[in-house]
Amino acid sequence: MEFHGPKPISFRRSKKDLQLITEFIECQTAEIPWICTEDISIRIEWMINDRDRYESDSVPDLDNIVKPILDSLCGQKGIIIDDCQVVDFSASCLGLK
Repeated sequence: MEFHGPKPISFRRSKKDLQLITEFIECQTAEIPWICTEDISIRIEWMINDRDRYESDSVPDLDNIVKPILDSLCGQKGIIIDDCQVVDFSASCLGLK
């Protein structure tokens, strides 16, 4: 399953900002008629301009964008019950020129 989204939000942002990413992901998972009850693997690929990533302090660090995404995938409106189901995880920045 693949999702595409807006600029990631750091878990250190305001509750309002975190709610935006949650709502965005929930809109994409709402049409899925099932919830996964098994162990899963998740891969996050963040495509961002290299200049923005290196020269801007407003771009969140990779480790800070993971939690809001995982939290948004859990629960009644998500596709997994709890993030304890994630047994394999990877995240990477794919630099764009």
